[in-house]
Amino acid sequence: MRHNCRLLRRLDALVALGYPVLVGVSRKHFIGQLLGGRPVEERLFGTAAAVALAVAAGARLLRVHDVAALRDVVAVAEAVARP
Repeated sequence: MRHNCRLLRRLDALVALGYPVLVGVSRKHFIGQLLGGRPVEERLFGTAAAVALAVAAGARLLRVHDVAALRDVVAVAEAVARP
């Protein structure tokens, strides 16, 4: 769990290398852990938070399960993080 959080926290360092960065956090186990052990089907909002942070840090590619919901998250994150 700590490694995944650290990677997200320092994603900007990977983005700075100049290559497109892919982030795949959708419904992952570490999100369930961060949310007190929530099952896979209850991790949408945790996934949305991680996706928004990844977009703000410069991630260009995202692997997600809930495409429609997370499309809105990405739209707002991009509008705020990349004016």
